[in-house]
Amino acid sequence: PTLKRFRSFPISSYIDDFYSQVQFLLDQAHYL
Repeated sequence: PTLKRFRSFPISSYIDDFYSQVQFLLDQAHYL
């Protein structure tokens, strides 16, 4: 039950945001 409660938490969207930010930084570093 703890996992399900954790699943409903907006943590996945937070991870998605972080991942997209990292992708963006990697893209920027490519053109440096």
